[in-house]
Amino acid sequence: MKMKCKSKCKSILVVACYSFVGTMMLIAFSVQSQNLFVADYPTTTIFELTPGGTETILTHNVVGPRGLAFDNAGNLFVANYDWFAGGNNGLSVINKITPGGVISTFATFSGNAYGLAFDSAENLYVSNPLYSTITKITTNGVQSTFATVYGNPEGLAFNSAGDLFVSCELNDKIVKITQGGAQTDFASGLGYPYGLAFNGAGDLFVANGGYSDVIKIKPDGTQSRFAYVIGGPIGLAFDSADNLFVAAGGNGNIIKITPDGTPSTFASGVGEQLAFQPGPPVLRIIAQSNAAQCVIGVGGVCGQTIVLQSSPDMQNWASLVTNTCTSSSWNYTNNAPQNSCELFYRALWSQ
Repeated sequence: MKMKCKSKCKSILVVACYSFVGTMMLIAFSVQSQNLFVADYPTTTIFELTPGGTETILTHNVVGPRGLAFDNAGNLFVANYDWFAGGNNGLSVINKITPGGVISTFATFSGNAYGLAFDSAENLYVSNPLYSTITKITTNGVQSTFATVYGNPEGLAFNSAGDLFVSCELNDKIVKITQGGAQTDFASGLGYPYGLAFNGAGDLFVANGGYSDVIKIKPDGTQSRFAYVIGGPIGLAFDSADNLFVAAGGNGNIIKITPDGTPSTFASGVGEQLAFQPGPPVLRIIAQSNAAQCVIGVGGVCGQTIVLQSSPDMQNWASLVTNTCTSSSWNYTNNAPQNSCELFYRALWSQ
């Protein structure tokens, strides 16, 4: 099997080990550590935090940042709301920030842009509490009203089936919208729900600001309290290891909660809305001692310069080959995988 990456991927993988000689190899995918981005509305700042907690300022050059979302190419999209622009209804601007830090305007519209989420086709969805609408924006910027949702729609999240979930602050409920636009009430009886996020198992987590807790909702609708958060949870985001990061609106702290529910303070006084930068996918290969050969297929875009790397531990990476693509894919052959019983591969393009 050979997997090719879409042309927009910033960190392409690999990839797949699609041919081998010798005993079968066990293959699994994982993702490297990602940086966390935090929007702080009062200071019009977006912070970037490394997995170790090192904090830097990405930009001050936005007005009223709220929702954050990354596309597959690693571009950060920011929902900005300026009450003083656009008359009584305010003006919302969606900014696009490239991995290199270049800021541009992706879309503008009247109202109060709040939550952001991408579907699998890279269409961007924006909640607009002022008009009780969800706006859909295609990759080329065409806008349309995807749904009308009453009760101050704010947080947005897609499940793996492509259904959109919307938190309704004033109605204390979560609405589910199918790809065809059919709406149902998925959960009710909450207290000022804000941010939404799905874990790897498909459970929905809700920042329940009115009760200062995080609610876990299973696919069948069963609710339970996952954690109590001092300061009132607003934004939620999961990292690749299924740790939940919670932004507390009352104090700006970021709380990290492990899958078993153990909390710790990850950062202090930085903001309310969260998004993780997509990390490069990693191919893990576990080979038996008599494995003689493994062929790695790499997908890319013509003209891109791609570096294929390997590592025994996902910490120390060595470059194997640098190649400028002349077609949509190319292969690398490892003739001696038995020299290491476990190897990780990743492919990055140089920008």
